[in-house]
Amino acid sequence: MLKLKFVTIFKFDLKSILVSASFLGASFSITAQDFTEGYQYLETGKFEKATDYFENALEEYPQNKTAQLCYARALGLSSDPEKAQSIFEELLIQYPDDYELELNLAESFMWQKKFETADSIYKYLSEKDSNNFVARLGLANASTNLKNHELAVASINIALEISPDNPSALTSKKYICLAYADHLKGKNEKQKAISYFQEALSIDSTFTNAQKTLNLLKRQLKHSFTSETKYAFDKGNNLSLNTHNAFHFVHNEKHTSTLNTEFRSAWNSELSENINKANSFSFGIGHLWQPLAKLKLNAGANLYTFNDLNGKQQFDLQITSSARYEFSKWQQAEIGFKRTNFNYNAELIYSKISSNDLLLTHHIYSPIKIGWYIQYISSFQSDQNRRDLIYSALYYNFLEVPVLKVGFTINWFQYQEQKPTLYFSPEKFSNYAIFAQFHNLDNPFDKFRYHALYSLGTQKIENNDRQLTQLMDLKLGYDISNHYLLMLSYVYSNAAQENIAGFSFHQLGLQLRVIF
Repeated sequence: MLKLKFVTIFKFDLKSILVSASFLGASFSITAQDFTEGYQYLETGKFEKATDYFENALEEYPQNKTAQLCYARALGLSSDPEKAQSIFEELLIQYPDDYELELNLAESFMWQKKFETADSIYKYLSEKDSNNFVARLGLANASTNLKNHELAVASINIALEISPDNPSALTSKKYICLAYADHLKGKNEKQKAISYFQEALSIDSTFTNAQKTLNLLKRQLKHSFTSETKYAFDKGNNLSLNTHNAFHFVHNEKHTSTLNTEFRSAWNSELSENINKANSFSFGIGHLWQPLAKLKLNAGANLYTFNDLNGKQQFDLQITSSARYEFSKWQQAEIGFKRTNFNYNAELIYSKISSNDLLLTHHIYSPIKIGWYIQYISSFQSDQNRRDLIYSALYYNFLEVPVLKVGFTINWFQYQEQKPTLYFSPEKFSNYAIFAQFHNLDNPFDKFRYHALYSLGTQKIENNDRQLTQLMDLKLGYDISNHYLLMLSYVYSNAAQENIAGFSFHQLGLQLRVIF
């Protein structure tokens, strides 16, 4: 008996998985005819030559089963899998219940990517002969393409029990494990995904992307500490120093707790001595819960404190909560509540004004790379004022990795009451701008991290003339090791903010992240 084995190598991509494999181990009886040359063409992947060879052979031996089978295989692997399927079906009429022909028929459906049909046949053949290596391997490959990952893993393990260390089965298992690991990662089952990445890499350690993804998953399940300091100043002589520290405790892929502190010092030499400097401090906890792969729930509470003009310590409770749901990879929405305190400058810290904000966001990203982001914020303040804000961005994503976006933004808000002596609170405000953004911050595999955003537009404050505005946001970071990330940042804007009335604003930042 002469054994022939043909393998089509899987193609695997971590971002969008494509696993396509076929395998056949067929037994052909040696007949009076010598088809050795044709077998060699098949074994070496010269399918067009094999087609011609067996087509000529059939002219001389039209009823030879082996020649017909090999011709169909060569034809299916080279150009016409549908015709190959028809030939196998006709042969099965002549040779009913021929196991070898049934295996070939199943594979012909794999060539045509008719995985459900192939899967059904391989299941039948595996039940018909539970110890047949080819049937088990074919079932594993078909199941993988149908994303029936558990059956694929079970089937490939049985195939390897039948034929231990078989190279073709090990190749299939490698890609089956990678596909299942990536599927589990998408479902946020990180621990289970890690085990399958490790199993795949134990077969072949040369897959650098898989190794990087494995390291990333392990990194995401580790505790971390982030410290960020920002120094800001503007043309109104407002200066501030803000330090934020956060400890992130990862319990598992569904639960992460946060312990954070924030210290802010703000001063202005132009204000009177008793109000020209103020400090505030907050201490809080937070928790992120991901009960479903597409649902994230976040809640936190901070104790906010400062000394008033009489030196008496004041307290307030800051609260955040949100629910974010991904309807699909193209659409997500979030609803949230946030209670914060005005602390841009010393005067606002002493004002003790707090704001209760209701936030609604919706983000759509289409397959044609056009995205639309919209956010609505309704604020109710402790000084009885109210604000409504709408921000929207329409953009086109030229590049995915790194990200390159170009788009148009609209920012509109209004205050119910105007209190210009204390904070920027126009009756109506609008800003229209075009922007370009280029960054690799979402790519954890790059040692160097960078972000550049530039926006140019106009703003209109109440009935005043439109003013030219620009915004620049720059970040540069470096992964010192798997445990340390250092990031520098710079922000410049001359657009009016909530608490800045036309001041040119500069901010310098330094961030250090430590992963334990």
